[in-house]
Amino acid sequence: MCNSPAALKSFLQKNRGRTICKAFFPHVWKKEASNGMAVTEAFEISPTKLPADHVLTFAPAIYQEMVVKQFDVRTVLMGASVYSFALHDLQGALDWRQNAWQGKVKVKDIETPVEVKAALTAFAQKSGIVFGVFDFAVDMQGQWWFLEVNEEGQFLWLEELLPSAKLMQRFLAFLTSSADPSQSLEERTVHFPALADYLRSTAKQDLRSSDPANARLVSTER
Repeated sequence: MCNSPAALKSFLQKNRGRTICKAFFPHVWKKEASNGMAVTEAFEISPTKLPADHVLTFAPAIYQEMVVKQFDVRTVLMGASVYSFALHDLQGALDWRQNAWQGKVKVKDIETPVEVKAALTAFAQKSGIVFGVFDFAVDMQGQWWFLEVNEEGQFLWLEELLPSAKLMQRFLAFLTSSADPSQSLEERTVHFPALADYLRSTAKQDLRSSDPANARLVSTER
């Protein structure tokens, strides 16, 4: 992570493989007189593709070795439970995030390798977190590469693209797990609505009311 031209050039000389650049925070620009949008994404960079030094100075970024990948994985950790989802970008983009919002990413439920799950559990214990959304890249040999963890990462969009993920039910069961410790997280999911059901519910309509006094809770237990 740097904004030093000298440090970046030194890094590129040492790393003879392919390298990517990722902004610290995504930026969005709306084009004038149109509905078009421009969005920053991760992109490949090389010593022959560097901008002027002053651009590097004013644009601090993250630089890392590029993983030539089959697909990406988003993993959701809820206590001792781990759920992983393969993300296949239909356009083969390096950065899947923008395409996901446009429905151009296929989400598939996959098994988390035993060694990866063990490492995630150890990481969570060491860092003191009980919830996290992890990003991985899976290379051509099937090796999982850890990229980052978002302790408040978004995950319900996965269920929008893959309703069978049941992440809303699982998350609500996780949040209320102390209410009935005799039941497992999976057993408690039946007490909560799926995301699609919630979005159709009167509760959603009431919560959108302009008058907070009109909001009310409705039973969703089935």
